[in-house]
Amino acid sequence: MRLTTTLPTILLMLGLYPGAMAQPGRLALPATYLRVEFKEGTVLSGCRLAMTETLLTLNVDRRGKLNIPLDEVREIREITRRQAAGKEFWHAHTAANQNQAGFTALGLRKGEVQYHNFMLGFNQVGVGITDRLTITAALELFSPIIDNFNGIPGGPGFMVRTQYTHPFSNKKFHAGGGVLFMGVPRSGKPFDVAAPYLSASFGNSNNNVSLSAGWAFGKEDGGTPLIYSVSGNLRISRAVILTSENWAWGDFWGNTLLHTLGFRFTGRRAAFTIAAVGGDDGWGYFVAPLPVGTLTLNF
Repeated sequence: MRLTTTLPTILLMLGLYPGAMAQPGRLALPATYLRVEFKEGTVLSGCRLAMTETLLTLNVDRRGKLNIPLDEVREIREITRRQAAGKEFWHAHTAANQNQAGFTALGLRKGEVQYHNFMLGFNQVGVGITDRLTITAALELFSPIIDNFNGIPGGPGFMVRTQYTHPFSNKKFHAGGGVLFMGVPRSGKPFDVAAPYLSASFGNSNNNVSLSAGWAFGKEDGGTPLIYSVSGNLRISRAVILTSENWAWGDFWGNTLLHTLGFRFTGRRAAFTIAAVGGDDGWGYFVAPLPVGTLTLNF
C-alpha cells in the first residue's frame, strides 16, 4: 500500500472518530479522583463523574457508578489516581490547623471537634462552628515551664480563642484572625491578657508555611508586646511530617526567640509530635534538655 493512499485514510479515520482528536473549542479535562469518607466510617475512592450541591456521582472500581448523597458524607478529599487504585495513600494531616503551641490559618470545618494536648498539662478543645469559624478553649492544669524564681510549676490557667479564616487562590492560601483571651497560671486573676491576632497559611495541609502576629494587652507592667510566630510543615513520607514552630516576642523584634524542630507522626484520626527546643533570651542561646511533645485527636 502506497503512503500517499494510507496517510489520507488515517487522517480521515482520526477526524471521524470522536475521541481521537480534541474538538475545536473544547478542552480535555483531566479526571478528578476523590476519597469519600461517610459519617458512619465507610471510605470509598474513585473517579468523580458529576457533582451537585446534594449529590456526588463516583465511579468506583469493582462497584461501578455510585450516586452518593452529600448529607451522608463526612469528608471529601482529592487524591491521585495511584491513591485511588490503592497503590499509594497518605493519611490526611489531622493536625493541619494546629502546630505545637501555635496554630495555622487553616481552621476546622463545620462540625469537626479536635482535642490537642501540649506537654501533658495544656488541654485544648476546638470546634468548627462553620467552615470558616473555629472556637477553641483550653485549660492548663499545670505548666510544663518551671517558674524561674521559686521553682514551682505554674497552673492552672485558661485560654479562649476565636478564629475566622477565609480561603484564597483555590484554597492554596488562607488568611484570617481573631482574639485570644488568656488567664496566666498562678496570677491570681481570672483574666490577664487579650491578644487580637492575624494569621496566614501558604500551601495545603501537608506542606505549608504559616505566619501569625498578635498584640498582647493586659500585662501587669502595662506593656503591649508584639508576638510573632512562623511555622511550617513538610510531608516526607506517608505518616511522617517534618515540623517547625518559631516564636518571637517583646517590645521589638528579637527580644526573645524560641525555636522548635521535630517530627509529626500522623494517622487516620490522631497525630503525635516530638520536637527539640532552642531559644535566645538575651543572655545567650540555649537548648532545652527535654523535647516538646503534643498529641492531637480528631473526632
